[in-house]
Amino acid sequence: MIAKQIKGTNFYGCLAYVLGRTGHVVIDSNVNVTSPAELATHFEVCCHRNPRVTRPVYHAMLSLVKGEKLDPLTWKSVASDFMRHQKFHNVPYLVVQHNEKDHDHIHIVAARVRSNGTCVSDSWDYIEGQKAVRHLEEKYGLQTPVPKRYKLRDTEGVKLDDYSPPDKEKDKQHAYNLLKTTIDSVYPHSSSLVDLATMLRQQDIELGIRKTQRTNTVQGVRYQIGKFNFSGTQLGKDYTLPGLTYKSRRSHQLTFNPTTDLALIESLKNLQFAHQLEQIQIQQEVQIELEADEFIEIRLRPRSRGR
Repeated sequence: MIAKQIKGTNFYGCLAYVLGRTGHVVIDSNVNVTSPAELATHFEVCCHRNPRVTRPVYHAMLSLVKGEKLDPLTWKSVASDFMRHQKFHNVPYLVVQHNEKDHDHIHIVAARVRSNGTCVSDSWDYIEGQKAVRHLEEKYGLQTPVPKRYKLRDTEGVKLDDYSPPDKEKDKQHAYNLLKTTIDSVYPHSSSLVDLATMLRQQDIELGIRKTQRTNTVQGVRYQIGKFNFSGTQLGKDYTLPGLTYKSRRSHQLTFNPTTDLALIESLKNLQFAHQLEQIQIQQEVQIELEADEFIEIRLRPRSRGR
């Protein structure tokens, strides 16, 4: 099982995306309304109890390994266990199943503000999410996904030499697919191009603005993921500057003011976001040991005191 968690600001965009997919199934909710607009209003009213929370939208996607499927009742139990582990209690939530071919998955949309006004912390949520899915895999008999950076050449007599990295073209195609999927996932949570650029940066993707050399006017957008660069045109109409803003065919258009937003987007190149700091902190202070009979054990390394 794979878990992906996103925090955002746009309830309506997120709910419109989750409920707009053909064949979706609502498998659980504690809110007595069904339309994206009504749901968004209910979620937003709840979050007014704590206006200090700047990213009140919680959107989690739980995906099964290709070929695995769960019925809605089991998915409901899985979602309940996951939310309990992530401490999402006393919050409005919605769980929707997208049962696509070879890609059975659910979306969990919840408010990060509880009924008493406290905030659901996102500290260590990546590590906690990984712990949760490993536990769910064991409880429900699900498979652990194999990292995509390796491919198995022979299923018999598996040895270390049986694994090899993908070639350059396949690596580029994987980056291309991952880029489009990530943009599609974070777009519903964005209200402006700056929001989109910020959320993509948190996923280690850079959105840049292309300008003409002579007049320095805005020409389009470009994306960088790892060592690969793509223009908006290479990804498709919906990923170009017009496709993201005034000609958007998605649930809503992103705002973009070149006068003020251009500098903000360019400044993102040098910023260290919370998740990046968290990853550094994880590497420096936390040792994760995979036990043969146990789940994941986290041990804090003592810090050396300076004189």
